[in-house]
Amino acid sequence: MLPPSAAAFLDGSRFSPAHDGLKLKLSKVLLKTLSRAHSDEFQRSVSLTDLSQTLTKSDILRAAAPTQSGLIFTSSLKHALPFVLTNEQYISWTCAFLGLPPPRTVGQPREQEGFDYPVQKCLTEHRGASPFLDADGSHAASGCPSATAGRMRKHNYLVRVLAAAAKEAGLRVSIEPDTYTLLLGEFSKSECRRIFPKHTSKTYKEKFQAVLSAVEFVASPACTLDAAAKLSHVRTRIDDLPAPKKEDLTGLRLDITMENPFTGEAKWVDVTVAHTGADTYREKEIKALQARQLATVVSSSLALPDPFLSDPSPTLLERCATKLEKYSRLIHIAKKQVLEFKRAAVPAFTAFALSDYGEISPAAKDLLDWVTAAYRAKCTAEPSTDGVPLMELVRNFKYRVRLSLQLALAAGCGEMLCKAGQAWR
Repeated sequence: MLPPSAAAFLDGSRFSPAHDGLKLKLSKVLLKTLSRAHSDEFQRSVSLTDLSQTLTKSDILRAAAPTQSGLIFTSSLKHALPFVLTNEQYISWTCAFLGLPPPRTVGQPREQEGFDYPVQKCLTEHRGASPFLDADGSHAASGCPSATAGRMRKHNYLVRVLAAAAKEAGLRVSIEPDTYTLLLGEFSKSECRRIFPKHTSKTYKEKFQAVLSAVEFVASPACTLDAAAKLSHVRTRIDDLPAPKKEDLTGLRLDITMENPFTGEAKWVDVTVAHTGADTYREKEIKALQARQLATVVSSSLALPDPFLSDPSPTLLERCATKLEKYSRLIHIAKKQVLEFKRAAVPAFTAFALSDYGEISPAAKDLLDWVTAAYRAKCTAEPSTDGVPLMELVRNFKYRVRLSLQLALAAGCGEMLCKAGQAWR
C-alpha cells in the first residue's frame, strides 16, 4: 500500500487527484495510530521557544493555525467541484502545508544563506518579499507578479464554492452584481463609478457623507423641492466628490449576494484571503500566538478552560473590519431604500475571510451556518425521497462545503506556488 520511497509520497505517482484509490484507507490507518502523545510532541516541537534558522516564524504560525485543511487528507479527492484541482497544484500545496521545499519550477535550487534547504530564485525583479521561493509560500503570496493569476484563481474558486453551496440551499444567488443593479437604479452607472470607487481617501469620505445627507434629505417628508430640484441637489454633492483614479473606475463590487426567498433575508458577501505568515502580518500573528500559548500554560496549571483557545487570527479580524468599513457605503443606501419601501429588508454585509493556512474567520463561519440553516429548511420543506434522514443530509452538506472550501484554497495556493518565480513582463 505504501510507495517504495519517501519521495514517492509527493511525486503524484500514488497520492494525487489522479491517483486517489488508497488515500482514504491510508488516512484511516494513520489516524488510528496517531496518539495524543504524538500530537503533544508535535505541538512542543513547534513552540515559539524553538525558533531557529530551521524552524521559522512562518513554520510555527502554519503549525499553530486552527486549520480545517486536514479534511483534504481524510477525504477522497473524487469530489464534485466547481473548479479543477490538478496534480501539480495538489503536490505544490501539499509541500507548503507540510513545510517542505517547493517542487522545482524555475531552475536549479541552490544553497542560500538564511535557508536550511536549496532554494530557487525568482526570475522576475520586483519589490516585496525575498526573491527566493520559500517552503511556506510567502514569496508567492506577497506580490510576485508571476503568481498574480494564481491569487485571482484562488479567490474565484472560493466564490464559486460559496455560490454553489448557496444555490444548493435554495437561495437566490448573484455573482459580482454591478452596483447600478444592486442599488435598484438609485444612481446612474456613471454616478455609481464616481460615488463608489474601489479605494477611498479621507477627503472622499467627508464628501460622501454630504452625498448621503443630500439623498436622505430629498427622501424625507420635510423636503419640499420638486423632482428636478431634488435631482440637482443630489447631483451637486456628487460633483463635489474628488475624481477617482483610473484604476478605481471599475467601481465597488461585491463578490456574491444571497437572498432567502422565504424569509427575505439578504447577505452581501465579499471574499478575502490572507497569507498570515507573510512579512506584513507575521509579527502581529506571532504576538497573538504568544498570548494564546501563555494563556494555555496558565489555564492548564490552574485546571481552568483555556480562554484564548479559539481566538481568531488578528489579520483576519482586521481584514473583516476593513471590508466592513469599505462596503458600509452600499449598506447606507440600502437602509434608506428600506425606509422608502423600495427594498424588503436591510442586507447584512459579510466579509468572508480565510487564510492560506486554512483558517476561517468567525464572520465566515456565521455565514456558513446561515447557508446551512437555509439548506435544512429546504430539506424540511422538500423531504428526501430516498429515505436519508434530515440530520444526515444536513451533516453531509456542511461537510461537503467545508471540504470544498479547503480544496479551493489548495487549488488556488497550489497554482500560485506553481507559477511563482517564473519570468514575467
